[in-house]
Amino acid sequence: MVCNHLSWLDIPVLAGKTHLVFIAMSRPWPLFSFVLKYLGMISIERNAGRENLKIVTEKMRGVLARGEGICFFPEATTSYGEDLLPFRSPLFEGALFSDTPVFCAALSYKTPPGWPGYKETICWVDWTPFPVHLFRFLKLPPVHAFIKIDADPIYGINRKDLSKKAEERVRLLYQYGK
Repeated sequence: MVCNHLSWLDIPVLAGKTHLVFIAMSRPWPLFSFVLKYLGMISIERNAGRENLKIVTEKMRGVLARGEGICFFPEATTSYGEDLLPFRSPLFEGALFSDTPVFCAALSYKTPPGWPGYKETICWVDWTPFPVHLFRFLKLPPVHAFIKIDADPIYGINRKDLSKKAEERVRLLYQYGK
C-alpha cells in the first residue's frame, strides 16, 4: 500500500487500522524507536544510494513472501497536504519484482472547531524540534483521521509507470485540506 504523507502521526494512525510493515526513513526517534521496531518497520537511509535500495528491496521481498503487506510513502517526505508531492519510484521496484499488486490510500486529518487547523498542529514539515511538535499535538482535543483505501489494485510495467499510476490514484482519493 502507498499513501500520501503529512506527519509522523501517519504511521501510528495507519498501523492502528492495518497490519502492514512500514518503510520509513532512518531517524533517531527517541520516543518511538521501540514502537517502530515492534511494528517491524524497514528503515531506509536517505541518499544512501542503490546499494541501500537493494537491501530494502530484499527486505520487502521477505515481508511479502511471508504473506504480510507493506506500506510506504512515495512522496518521501511530509507536506502540508495542499497538494501531493511528486512520487518517487525506487521503492515500487519491490512490488514489481514480487509481482505484488499495489493498493493506494489517502490520509487526511481534521482538528475540532475553534482549534488550530491540521497544518499547524499535525503536519510536521518545518524544522520544529520533534518534542515541541509532539507537545503541541498532545494539547489538542481528539483529532479525526480519515483513511480512504482504494479496493482496486494497480499494476505497472516498470517502477516509473507504477509510481505514476499510484500518484494519480492517490490524488483522486485525497481531498486537499479536508
